[in-house]
Formats: sequence, structure tokens, C-alpha cells
Amino acid sequence: MRRVRHGAQALGLEPGGRERAGLPGNRGPQMVVTDLGIMKFDEETKRMYLAYYYPFSSPEMVQENTGFEVDVSRAELMEGPGPEIIKLIREEIDPGQAFIKVPKN
Repeated sequence: MRRVRHGAQALGLEPGGRERAGLPGNRGPQMVVTDLGIMKFDEETKRMYLAYYYPFSSPEMVQENTGFEVDVSRAELMEGPGPEIIKLIREEIDPGQAFIKVPKN
């Protein structure tokens, strides 16, 4: 019977883990975008941390809704997009509203 490893080491989520798993060490996820914030990975430890949270969330809310301990000490508030960015998204990027629905008044 083949033994299957679980956890951070098996997933290549600690320093040298990707190489031990036979994967290129210079690649991997850069960030995780959720409905509460954006998480990145520390260059040295490879551990996930909260980089940005949205105006309607908080670092505490992110921690409460994450299934593991996440560093929130570096978290910065991410401001919403300005009118020019909203116009660009609605008129140039997604005019058919395939991804972003425009609220009805």
C-alpha cells in the first residue's frame, strides 16, 4: 500500500517543499483573492499572510473565516476603484456584463 502524505510539506507549502515534490521552485501561487481580502506568500517562509482587506471587511473577519492561522499584522486597507476604473470595466473590459453585473437603480 502506498502511503500518502498530507499537510504543508506534502503540498510544497514550506521552504524547499516544491523542489522535494519534484516541482520547479521558482513557480507557484502568487496570491489568493477572496471575497474578504487578498493574501500573499512571504518570500522567506512561504507562509500565507493577509496583504489587503476590503472596506467592508476587517483583518479580524478574515482570520475568523480562514480555516488556519494567517498573519494579519501586515494587512492594509484596499480602497475601492475610482470612477474612471469603474467606467473602464463597464465600457471596455466587460460591456456585456458577463462577469460583473451593473447594479440596477
